[in-house]
Amino acid sequence: MIRESKSTHHEFLLFEDSTRPVRFWLEELGPDQWVRRKDQTLWEELFFFEGMLSLNGRPLRDGYFCLPPGKPISSVKTAGGKASLLRMLHKDHSVLQSTSVNPIEPTPKGELVWNEIPARRQHDPGGRVAELFRNESGKQITSLMECRPGWVLEDHEHPSDVFPFCIRGGGRLSLGDRTISLIEKQLVLIPAGTRHRFETGQQGALFIIFVFESLAGRNT
Repeated sequence: MIRESKSTHHEFLLFEDSTRPVRFWLEELGPDQWVRRKDQTLWEELFFFEGMLSLNGRPLRDGYFCLPPGKPISSVKTAGGKASLLRMLHKDHSVLQSTSVNPIEPTPKGELVWNEIPARRQHDPGGRVAELFRNESGKQITSLMECRPGWVLEDHEHPSDVFPFCIRGGGRLSLGDRTISLIEKQLVLIPAGTRHRFETGQQGALFIIFVFESLAGRNT
């Protein structure tokens, strides 16, 4: 599904199904284009990359916003060229109620607190993770994960639904009995309880990862 407006705004619907109350879009924004909310009655998470933004005249790269219902986004536009935007809209915002995050001011990538992921084998090049959002129950988390070249995340599973979006780089993801290549600007659903394994390529990988308690059947 692709829509194009006169302002050179291209939208790609990445994920929507009848059993999970989340939707994801990849948007390509034109030069000097203002950023608007898609639905102010629901929660939205926005991550900007591949370009510069202007926030009240201040330049911003790789910026993340968490916007609760009823809160507008203002004075944000692309600066000096095009930019890419990953937008997540959550239909069931009741699980997102949180007072532990500033929902309006963006988090620049350069100001994040990164934690090393413990090595799992000898000479493991490793990775690191920075948390962007966590709800009060701790069952929904949004994080950035940076994986160094040749890093292997061995076979494992989660009790949650996991949506990794590849921002840069890539690798190979094994899901059960199939293996796929993860490339830039690709979103994947790893359903709760699914065994999976990931290995980065020669360029490493940068992901934004959305973790939810199992959402299947909760689209009401």
